[in-house]
Amino acid sequence: MFTVVNMSRQTEFEIESTVISTRITKPMYEALLRLLVLDAHITISDYIRDLIRRDLEQKGLLKTKGE
Repeated sequence: MFTVVNMSRQTEFEIESTVISTRITKPMYEALLRLLVLDAHITISDYIRDLIRRDLEQKGLLKTKGE
């Protein structure tokens, strides 16, 4: 479980989580590290989680809590 904070709605809730893993090329990894310096994401995991969530929401496959 981890806690999700929705800043726009000022709400906080816990959701069950699971671990996934992937391999990427070294140039992709280095680009991700550079992105973290410029972006609002704290870790690569945070970036990937946000990227997956936005993609699934855009495709209508994931509903956020409260919808």
